[in-house]
Amino acid sequence: MAVRYGRELAYFIACNARNLDCLADTRVLGKLDATGVQAIPRGLEDPILCNYFKQESIQAEWLAVFQRMNKLQLNMDYTFKTNLINALACTNDEEFLYELLESSLGSAFNNVNYTQSDRRNVFNAVLKNEKGLNVFFKLLDKHAQS
Repeated sequence: MAVRYGRELAYFIACNARNLDCLADTRVLGKLDATGVQAIPRGLEDPILCNYFKQESIQAEWLAVFQRMNKLQLNMDYTFKTNLINALACTNDEEFLYELLESSLGSAFNNVNYTQSDRRNVFNAVLKNEKGLNVFFKLLDKHAQS
């Protein structure tokens, strides 16, 4: 358990410090995972995919991870689903953030498989993003006019 958390912390610290090796690793591992070639080791999805989506905002890959998260059954590994939600919210693309946030209302995508806890996690994850507050207000404006 300590090794898993140690690796996760190492990725967060190194990539947040803009370490070029860490950024290169997350770019490669994130792409392999997002395209379905090779899965990221369990527990490292959040730091690796988060840093990948901060660097790369490729719609097909973001949607692939979103759809994988959406296909998880309600009784699946809760931590894994939370890691994917957190990673998806790391994107620099406001449109993707908006889609993720709106999906928690059940209106952006069909058959979104969220528990109440998942919905809170989506809101929290989006609001942690520096662009999240703007996206949140856009969502409020849209639904206030409806």
